[in-house]
Amino acid sequence: MKDFTIKKRFLSKEEIKEVANIHHEYLNTSFLSQLGAGFLFYLYASINECNETELIIAKSDGHVIGFVTGAESLKPIYIHLLKKYFFQASFKLIPHFFSFSKLKKITEVLLYSKNEAQQSNAKHHPKAELLSIAIKKEYQGSGAAQELFHQFAMQFMLKGHSDFKIIVGSELEAAKRFYTKMGAIEIDKINIHKEEESFVLKVIIDSV
Repeated sequence: MKDFTIKKRFLSKEEIKEVANIHHEYLNTSFLSQLGAGFLFYLYASINECNETELIIAKSDGHVIGFVTGAESLKPIYIHLLKKYFFQASFKLIPHFFSFSKLKKITEVLLYSKNEAQQSNAKHHPKAELLSIAIKKEYQGSGAAQELFHQFAMQFMLKGHSDFKIIVGSELEAAKRFYTKMGAIEIDKINIHKEEESFVLKVIIDSV
């Protein structure tokens, strides 16, 4: 068991950079990771600065060893990103502008909320969402992931939410097992990217 501390909000630039690097390395099957750690830095900077979001980190020996993030709505994140970091983020995305498949997926990510709302059972999906959680390999099994998950649930309960959702790609079996262990139940299946099916999980905060 390794020692760690939890920090919420008002992260430093160095901490946000570490979060972006952890996402890039440990969530490397996600489309956002393909856009690079440089772009992820500005995305997480926006998440850190929005009132409708949560970005919680675990630290050990002065370094970030894991994080969890989520939002009441994705729209404020993208608006903040475009308003404050448009040129910086766009510069990081230049190499991807020449790939039709990546441009298509970027569009699908930006339209994610709209696409979800158009699917059959969307009205039954919780509004709040856990977007991602990741822990460095050497700290997996330390209890850090469970504590981050618990802290995330508590923060959204304080915001007035009784539940939240998690969208998990059908190929991410280990992630789904972790969320199920933490009390999540499957309520639906959706397609964020048309060719890829994802599970919609629901967590009732009182059960965490």
